[in-house]
Amino acid sequence: MRGATGFFLILLLLSFLFSYWGKGPGPVASPLVLPGVLDNRGEVTAAAAALPGLVAEEPVLYFSHGCACVVGEVMNERKRATAWVRVEAIFRNRRGEIVGQEYTYINHLNPGEKKPYRLLLPEEEAVESIEIFIAPGYPAQEKAIPLMGSDLQISRGKGGFLHITGKVTNIGTEELDLVKVILKFTGAEGEIIAMAFHYLPDLQPGEERKFACSSEEREGWTGVEMLFD
Repeated sequence: MRGATGFFLILLLLSFLFSYWGKGPGPVASPLVLPGVLDNRGEVTAAAAALPGLVAEEPVLYFSHGCACVVGEVMNERKRATAWVRVEAIFRNRRGEIVGQEYTYINHLNPGEKKPYRLLLPEEEAVESIEIFIAPGYPAQEKAIPLMGSDLQISRGKGGFLHITGKVTNIGTEELDLVKVILKFTGAEGEIIAMAFHYLPDLQPGEERKFACSSEEREGWTGVEMLFD
């Protein structure tokens, strides 16, 4: 009898322990992790929703030298300037699966200002579609970039590339540590066709500096705008 009682007490104790250990939240589903892809679309979308007023205009997807390329523009429709605007592209194949993710930053946007971006993804698998997400960075003061572009010249080189040269002058009173020169190729209706850029370091007040860069020629471009960021 003692043996049966002891066995019953052991079962009762084990039942209590299992019920104690089992307390707490239920099982949590593990997030889907895709090999080689950082999927933070929820984070980016939430940030964009928190600070509305930045509009990503219709992007252009094209393919070049084994890469999927995206160019587009972001317009600041807010009443204040913003800095460090993150632009992120999600690349999907024909099955809707994510095959890549890239991002870049626009340094500064004044109210009503629009600037272009470009993103490249090595095309390991056929890309069929893209999704663009905008994450505003920080509120900033309005500012005018004290730069003037001149002597812009474009010539056709080998392999279907355009060779672009020009000059940039610092017309302000302070040294500029790093200048991003943007060449935006536009179509007949002003739409963006392609984009190239070049960096100039340490531009002193009154200094004029030459630059040179190249860009693959895309069909349909009719003009080029020089911008700074």
